[in-house]
Amino acid sequence: MTTLTFAPRTTPVTAPPARFRDLLAAEWIKTRSLRSTPWTIALTLLFVLGSTAVATLADKAAPSGPAEFLPFDAYPAAGYWTLTLVASSMGALTVVSEYSSGLIRTTTVAVPARGSVVLAKAAVTAALWAAVGTAASTGSFLVSQAILDRHHAGVPLTHPGVLRALVASALLAPLCALVGLGLGVKLRVLWRVG
Repeated sequence: MTTLTFAPRTTPVTAPPARFRDLLAAEWIKTRSLRSTPWTIALTLLFVLGSTAVATLADKAAPSGPAEFLPFDAYPAAGYWTLTLVASSMGALTVVSEYSSGLIRTTTVAVPARGSVVLAKAAVTAALWAAVGTAASTGSFLVSQAILDRHHAGVPLTHPGVLRALVASALLAPLCALVGLGLGVKLRVLWRVG
């Protein structure tokens, strides 16, 4: 006689979909864990502030009293070209480094919705570089005004045009980082297709 045995019915266990804040936390950990990130940010800020000091000292060797606020005194081109290049490169590295290390496989297995992953990368990159841009912008303004105040040529934050230049230079870093991130994503898509 044959006995019938019933195999238990197995249903696949599905994990709940990843929440966006979980994706943000994961992307923040990935960004923070890159050894080059804090060094790159620190050296970039140091270079921006140093170039501001040098440019302000060179421009105001013999000032003749309070003058009109000129944004290039507080935000010299050398420092900000460097900031834009570094921010763009680091934005692209957030995507490219994940592909080169193979971590993207783990990411896409955990979260198949690639659009959400890219959006989380963009949000973390924008927030990080907005903080860096704000620090560079505020620091540059304070360094330049400290030098100009010694020559009685400084201007307050409430002076016309100062706040606009401060905000514009603060937004430069996150904008460039997002452009770099977009180019990194585009290059990976073209690389995969081609």
